[in-house]
Amino acid sequence: MDKSLIARGLAGLVALFLLYIGLRYTFTPDALSGQIAITANDAFGASNIRAMGAPMMALGILTGIGAVKGVFEFLIPAPLYFLMLIVTRIVSIVTEGSDPGITRALILAIVFFVITEVAAQLVKRAKKADVQ
Repeated sequence: MDKSLIARGLAGLVALFLLYIGLRYTFTPDALSGQIAITANDAFGASNIRAMGAPMMALGILTGIGAVKGVFEFLIPAPLYFLMLIVTRIVSIVTEGSDPGITRALILAIVFFVITEVAAQLVKRAKKADVQ
């Protein structure tokens, strides 16, 4: 089986996950607020939680396009996003101390970073092989 096809499938799964989470942030901020330890006390708080869904949905769309079309450039933002999540989680651990929630989120960010980076690199290699 073509490695590029596997990579595109993995990227597609990440895209679906990001879209799902982004839609949850947007349409069910109250239900999600307990899970993410952010409380929306008023309309502005709920709006702020919804606003967190926008970049996730945008990233999911970009990653989905990259997965469907096999375009490396559309896959670049996903590993960068997850790398920045890793950095911010490490900053949190250093400044606030370790917490099981932070540790789980860090592990999830690392897993998604590896998946998206491998997918992007495999798609890039496949495109280079097609050109040669």
